[in-house]
Amino acid sequence: MIGLVPADATAVNVESAVSADQNSDDLTNISIVLFRPPSVERPPALSPDEMRRLEETDAAGSLQYRMLSDPEAAEARLSAAAGKAMLLMVVVFALINMALHPKRQVINHAVYSLYFHAAMMPLLAVGVMVGARAQTLSGIFSLIVTIVIATAILLLGWLGERNFYGSTFVGASLRMMATVILYLAAMLGILLGFALLTV
Repeated sequence: MIGLVPADATAVNVESAVSADQNSDDLTNISIVLFRPPSVERPPALSPDEMRRLEETDAAGSLQYRMLSDPEAAEARLSAAAGKAMLLMVVVFALINMALHPKRQVINHAVYSLYFHAAMMPLLAVGVMVGARAQTLSGIFSLIVTIVIATAILLLGWLGERNFYGSTFVGASLRMMATVILYLAAMLGILLGFALLTV
């Protein structure tokens, strides 16, 4: 399992922290923390033998090995990949709506997708800022902010279905559920693809 936890994105000297059960031969439960603020403490590291065995495992293990071998380069590539993934999601969102509203013109879906993502970006920016300071903020506060942002994005999409596409209350609700499932699945696939190809 790989865990990517954003911390302070303004940090210049970024380190990665690795935690693993040193008494176990199982190297599948490794947590990699990226975008940490500079620290004088050295994070725990895997032994050379564990790194070798990790490199020889499956694709996920090979990805972990590359991230641990050069965390600064991995973080830079993942950051660039995230921007490319978001651009692709604009196209994916338009294609999803094209499938759900086949009678509308393609240009309508493209325009709506651009407007939707333009309105969603400030909400995501707030979420990233809260996530970057999750270690210093209250856990309940971070959870509340996350719920509010997720609800606002869902409401934004539902209102778009109602006002832009003219869907009924029930139709907008059903299409939103399908859109969320397809959107998240596509985002996960794109992010994993970029992670495997770029790191």
